[in-house]
Amino acid sequence: MMRPILHYVDSRLVIQYARRYFTGYMHLPRSKDIPPITEAQAGALDTLHFLGEKYSLGLHFQKGDIQYINNLSLFHARDGFRDDELHT
Repeated sequence: MMRPILHYVDSRLVIQYARRYFTGYMHLPRSKDIPPITEAQAGALDTLHFLGEKYSLGLHFQKGDIQYINNLSLFHARDGFRDDELHT
């Protein structure tokens, strides 16, 4: 679906940023159905990425912790994890 990364839905700002859709990544190749990104667009993606890193907040979860966030209004990432119950 073509739309801006930042857009409004029902008067609410929605952010849908996933660089991998624009550039491809390992086992997720870039779609041939979207036009190539320009140098300015690549720079804008870099800006979002580096600002996200600069102002990131690390959360240190412990067993039993739950995190609930709105995927469409907050940038987020996750590190790898291990579910011990599945590995016993």
